[in-house]
Amino acid sequence: YTYCIMTTLLFLRHGLSVTNNSNTFTGRMDAPLHSRGLAQAQDVAKYIQTQTTYKIDKIYSSSSLRAYSTVLPTANFLSLPIEKSELLQEIDVGNWSGLTFAAIQEKYPHAFRLFRENVGLARYGDGESTQEAQTRMLQAVEQIAKENDGKTVLIATHGGVLRALYCAWQGISLNELKNVVIAPNASLSIATFENGKGTFATYGFDDYLSDKTPHTPLQKNLT
Repeated sequence: YTYCIMTTLLFLRHGLSVTNNSNTFTGRMDAPLHSRGLAQAQDVAKYIQTQTTYKIDKIYSSSSLRAYSTVLPTANFLSLPIEKSELLQEIDVGNWSGLTFAAIQEKYPHAFRLFRENVGLARYGDGESTQEAQTRMLQAVEQIAKENDGKTVLIATHGGVLRALYCAWQGISLNELKNVVIAPNASLSIATFENGKGTFATYGFDDYLSDKTPHTPLQKNLT
């Protein structure tokens, strides 16, 4: 029998990328941050510096440039290394990568219709399904939590996998995932992991941002 101490997990969604800004599917494509995204990354670092609730012990990031670039100013301030993980990457959107929503709708009308109607049950082109991405994210985050028992960890990741993780931990079925908004760019979602189970306390908190992404539908209080 091992006594399990709670791990605190701060999930940071990456700032606005150039592809976010053009309504283009990004997936595993390495899109740099938009100028607004770079400003958001600085806002995150300033917020982490001024808040007193959490003392971050370790930083992980998706190996994607947009996630790494978002957490880099914070890591520099805290003098902490960033451990990259491919398992924290966004949902693999396969042959939809680099295409605008309009182009996908035109080229793959049936698959795109399913995606629009029920994203939780859909597959992204010839890439991952939401369920596959959710399983991957659960395994990655549970491993991080176990390796950092009793610590506070900052994890830079992506909107799609974060939404899937939120549903898994909050007991929301994939069929209902479509009703859960994607956390805004450069927002923080705070969770705890204890006795093999994760629970979110906050999702998509971004009050510290001076320059919010205008097209992101903000919905703070999810039921």
